[in-house]
Amino acid sequence: MRYLKSARYRSDNLQEAITGLLAAMGGDPQKAKLASLWQSWSEILGEDLASMAFPLGTEKNHLLVGAEDALAMQEIQFQKDEIREKVNVWLGNEYFEDVRISLMFGQKARDGLPARQIGPEAVQSQEKQPENVLHGTYLENMDPNSAVARAYALYVAKK
Repeated sequence: MRYLKSARYRSDNLQEAITGLLAAMGGDPQKAKLASLWQSWSEILGEDLASMAFPLGTEKNHLLVGAEDALAMQEIQFQKDEIREKVNVWLGNEYFEDVRISLMFGQKARDGLPARQIGPEAVQSQEKQPENVLHGTYLENMDPNSAVARAYALYVAKK
């Protein structure tokens, strides 16, 4: 019994020591959680949304998200409450009050992944729809790498 109390005491001291060391180095458990947020970005938001919204960081209680172009920025603006909610649920608390969106202008995303684009496979999947379905009929004539096609493909996927 004495050994268990001693081991527990050492465990508590070790945890305090690690927490103190992290704090001295400018880190804390919340920052560690944020680092894992960037690594799990695609899983948290889903591939469609993560292909347009790139994590740039935080500023106080605001989540900073980047967009490659103005059309993607507008789509992200429409979904910013959903992004905030998904991220806060994943973090386990109401950490972020708002999502701020800006154009990336060459900034590197925190998830470390290259820009993801909706490719030709999105166009091909839309071509298989029945002809009487209006949503997605224009996608086949669009350049799959254009901002308009990416935004339109995301819109069609929601319908």
